[in-house]
Amino acid sequence: MDRPTDLRRLAAEEFDLLVIGGGITGAGVAWDGVLRGLSVALVERADFAAGTSSRSSKLIHGGLRYLQRLHLGQVRQGLRERRVLELVVPQLVQRTPFLFPRFGGRHPLVRAGLMLYDILAAGTGYPHHHVLPPDVVAEESPALRETNGAFEYFDARTDDARLVWTIVRSASEKGAAVANHAEVTAIDGRRVTVRADDDTFVVRARSIVNATGVWVDAIRTLDQPGVARDVRPSKGIHVVVPASRVPTSSALILPTPDGRFLFVIPWEDSTVLIGTTDDDYDGPLDDPRAEEREISWVLDVVNDALQSPLSMDDVVSSFAGLRPLVAHGGLTKNLSRKPLIEVSSSGMITATGGKLTAWRPMAAAAVDRVLEVAGRKAPSKTDETRLAGAASFEGVVPALEVVLDDLRLDRSHAPRLYHRYGSHAAQVLRLVGDDKTFGERLHAELPYLRAEAEYAIRAERARTVDDVLARRLRATLTSRDGASSAADWVRGRLILSG
Repeated sequence: MDRPTDLRRLAAEEFDLLVIGGGITGAGVAWDGVLRGLSVALVERADFAAGTSSRSSKLIHGGLRYLQRLHLGQVRQGLRERRVLELVVPQLVQRTPFLFPRFGGRHPLVRAGLMLYDILAAGTGYPHHHVLPPDVVAEESPALRETNGAFEYFDARTDDARLVWTIVRSASEKGAAVANHAEVTAIDGRRVTVRADDDTFVVRARSIVNATGVWVDAIRTLDQPGVARDVRPSKGIHVVVPASRVPTSSALILPTPDGRFLFVIPWEDSTVLIGTTDDDYDGPLDDPRAEEREISWVLDVVNDALQSPLSMDDVVSSFAGLRPLVAHGGLTKNLSRKPLIEVSSSGMITATGGKLTAWRPMAAAAVDRVLEVAGRKAPSKTDETRLAGAASFEGVVPALEVVLDDLRLDRSHAPRLYHRYGSHAAQVLRLVGDDKTFGERLHAELPYLRAEAEYAIRAERARTVDDVLARRLRATLTSRDGASSAADWVRGRLILSG
């Protein structure tokens, strides 16, 4: 269904479940709920994944650093989820080698941690860690200064914003009514007032789940004025640099002075993603920014491991996200990432905390509470149900190459299109078949076809330039000038689409 239809449904129907928040948690709750036979609605104030869920480290992993605090259950859960997500959304979960370089000493604690990581990952199909000699490290990661070798292990990476949209789309295809740019302005029992497109209407629902990340307290206050604060934001920043400045075929994991790890990850469009920090934050929740001192700190840490140091001039982009940690004393970097599911006296369920990798069990726990309150039972099915577009690389890419040949487009687009759209990539290329101008690039600096931006507008609920360029594509993160140059074309297509 399209957005106008869903907006009409939101105003007209009564739902078993209304989810407020279109990040990874809210998307997961909607998907889990609709698979269990609930009638589901989802509303998001901005765009799907516009907040924290598009500003992560883009990793699907157990979390090596959680071993330092002996959060073994959390690590084990993450490692199991890593395998589940490979099966249900293979196009968006890419196994990636990680190197922990050795610049001196034997690092017995690191070795012990990796051995425990292997044990906790037993049965997931991932290879055990092993030691690489210096010459192999230099071949895999010529960016590094001379090493004494490295430990190599495997985790996975994803496109977080694409993952969120894929889950939302999956829920929509199963009957959920979903709407971005639809803001909740009031809550009165089971009647929720929503403002969208200069219109205001009431959504009626038997159960409400508040899954708004660092904004959950604002929604809780609408439900119960004066309620105590639940969330303590932690700020994490990332820096994007050209891959030519940090040549590496493997991701790197580097220790930081504050006892954490910094990831250096080969990413989209010939770039490398570097992050993250973990600091207390008490500023505005909307659109946090990476400050120059934070970027400098990240560069200083990574430069200690590189042959050719990075400077501010190498930074293509930077971004900041806020983790919705459950509030209590101590430094945010020491707070647990375990989720919190609570029910207010009015019956609204709030789901907060957690991390990207574990979205599925967190969503299942929230829906369990919905069903418990309703006196119903139904098992979660998200571990066995493939998400929209799910298909194997081998089953899609060769077919895409044939279509690209027919359209006289470069075959090199095929893997990239697969990892963004899965089997839906054929729908993108169909637009080029209908209009050859959609086969042109958005900008010479960008690999994206105009068809991808058009598809975001027609089929992926994108309503603003940022929806298209920042989240459906990732152009604003991976290009200094290309995204701004493409904005006028995208803006024109949005106006034509109405």
